[in-house]
Amino acid sequence: MLEYKCRQYGQIFLKIDPTRSSQTCSACGFVHPKNRKGKIFCCLHCGYTDDADINVAKVILQRGLAILKSSTARLAGSDVCGEGTDGGTAFGQVYESFLLETGIPRF
Repeated sequence: MLEYKCRQYGQIFLKIDPTRSSQTCSACGFVHPKNRKGKIFCCLHCGYTDDADINVAKVILQRGLAILKSSTARLAGSDVCGEGTDGGTAFGQVYESFLLETGIPRF
């Protein structure tokens, strides 16, 4: 239903693979099952600590942004639907600004 609505209104719809997202550090990218202990996320590699759900949301966001960044020349395909009019140049600038503002690391 959501994908249909995105297509109907010319919006981007992404399917993000959630595999090991709850074990992945949003700060450094380190993946380990013991990073998550219940509702608390604490990276064994860099020491980053956050609410586990917030960390997962950041990881999913990073994965989505990575897909979009790699798809800026063609905002259409099996993982991305929607249309860009500038070949992705403006999106690339928005993406870089977003990363700088939020402090999300580039992988």
